[in-house]
Amino acid sequence: SNTSDIRILQKLHPDCDSVALAIVKNMPPWTPGNIEPGFELKLPVVFKLPNKNIRRICDTMPQFRGGVDSLYQFIRQNLKYPLICSEMSIQGRVVIRFVVSKEGKIINPVILKSLYYYMDEEALRLIKIMPDWEPGIHNKEKVDCYYTIPIVFRLE
Repeated sequence: SNTSDIRILQKLHPDCDSVALAIVKNMPPWTPGNIEPGFELKLPVVFKLPNKNIRRICDTMPQFRGGVDSLYQFIRQNLKYPLICSEMSIQGRVVIRFVVSKEGKIINPVILKSLYYYMDEEALRLIKIMPDWEPGIHNKEKVDCYYTIPIVFRLE
């Protein structure tokens, strides 16, 4: 059965409200149950904010295992310059921020400064294949912490 008369009963924000409406409108058809005609279903759509416990600064910031030199070596060995970008002589840097979890995993990399689509995608790919990091430490405990890094594309 199709949904009809879709309404927001408890408004949150116009952007959230429109997303909630789109979710419900794009749902596949429902299998009707044995209910009275005109039955109304209230379907909660929950929006969660990102974890507020992610630190921006720690007593000891996260680091790539082996230190900065090992990080640069990893980047040199694994960065693949997109062919179309080298043909067009595009150079520059993509700035990416991600979370290093208290387990050392890289989570949620996002581009803060874009350069060119293919370079952005390559920088994200590179971040996603990185091995685990040493997590940040604050008050003698491992914590989730943001880390920002530039990925530089330079033609030789």
